[in-house]
Amino acid sequence: MKKYKCTVCHKVKPENEFYKNGKKDRIKKIRPDCKECHNKWKKNYLGTEIGFMKKLYLSIRERNVPRERTYVHSLDFSLKEFFKEWENHKTKYGMTCCYTGVQLDFIKKKGRGTQVSVDRLDNSIGYTKDNIVFCSARANFEKHSVSIDMCRKILDLYEERQGLTKTIK
Repeated sequence: MKKYKCTVCHKVKPENEFYKNGKKDRIKKIRPDCKECHNKWKKNYLGTEIGFMKKLYLSIRERNVPRERTYVHSLDFSLKEFFKEWENHKTKYGMTCCYTGVQLDFIKKKGRGTQVSVDRLDNSIGYTKDNIVFCSARANFEKHSVSIDMCRKILDLYEERQGLTKTIK
């Protein structure tokens, strides 16, 4: 088995301790850093605001790739515009969820937590600047696929039962 020297820890390791380079046109077929060093870097980088938000944007962009299924989420803004929307959110809400007010973070956890998530206000529309909000992963999961119409009906029923309105629209 071939051995390579990691460019980070400088240890010589067998080929299976390096990730393959995902780009087919590259001369080297493996990454220059070993799996251990790459995983440490990735964990640290994704724990930063820039790293986490870039990964979040890329995960949205991946959903825009046509698939066998009929429903594909559209994406109509660049990474730069995404960061501008994030800055607008921080100006308006600070580092809190726009739905719940809970403090947001960039720490990936098991399950749904307080890490930043991107939600579509109207799930029948793709990812557009006017249709996204930044919220906690938990709030996004709890909202799931509730439509705007369903929200209106829930509010109408609530108001009727509380005596706030006379009829359901």
